[in-house]
Amino acid sequence: MSFTNDNTAKNVSASMSRVQILVLPFILSSLLLAFPYVLIWGLEDFALAWKSFFGTLWFLPIVFGGIVVHELVHAFTWKLLAGLQWSEMKLGFQWKTLTPYAHAKKAMKTKPYRWGAAMPALLLGFLPYCAALITGSGGLFAFGMLFIVAATGDFWILYTLRKEPTYCWVADHPENAGCLVYQHEPVLSPERIEIS
Repeated sequence: MSFTNDNTAKNVSASMSRVQILVLPFILSSLLLAFPYVLIWGLEDFALAWKSFFGTLWFLPIVFGGIVVHELVHAFTWKLLAGLQWSEMKLGFQWKTLTPYAHAKKAMKTKPYRWGAAMPALLLGFLPYCAALITGSGGLFAFGMLFIVAATGDFWILYTLRKEPTYCWVADHPENAGCLVYQHEPVLSPERIEIS
């Protein structure tokens, strides 16, 4: 697509319910990460990791706490790398699709947007997962796998942005999962941008 002016954006988004279908390939790919753990530590430790993690009384607090931290990591990364203020971000939960979200109200360059999308998967998913491969910790393995799978919506967003140049500007879509991409810094808020 060609950008006509600062108020025309390329729509790189989908409804929350549609994204839940679009992320299925990313979920299936993420599950393949279980194989290295099984090869290193064995099938018995793999089964015990899941049983002990889901069987603990701390399971729900860990999951809900991790979800909150996941969204805070998005926001903190955007604050740090794009200079957004806390007032320019919104944390929430869409009850219709049971989806938590961190929403940036202001546009930023593509690079900090990508880092903000990727950081929860790196910190909450891949870091514990890699530590589990080294130590054999079942709890770290289950936690890391859970939050890698939880980040599949972010992987989808990164995939949709794979061809966008770093000079472009990106804003969270005001309603859908995903974003609006435009060539120059917009002069209007994302809610008033003409989408093509």
